[in-house]
Amino acid sequence: MSRVAPRWFIYWGPSGMVAGEAIIISITGGFLFGLLTASFHWWRRKVNRLPPWDDV
Repeated sequence: MSRVAPRWFIYWGPSGMVAGEAIIISITGGFLFGLLTASFHWWRRKVNRLPPWDDV
């Protein structure tokens, strides 16, 4: 959390965005990125016909 506060003051603070809004946007973006990454790896596993990790 110590790295978030300076970034907020430098980038989002002058634009008028409140800290709570910046945190919600960051969490939402991280969740969507993780979901897309997991979906991509799931799709590649199906395309390459790889077995589940439990069977390896």
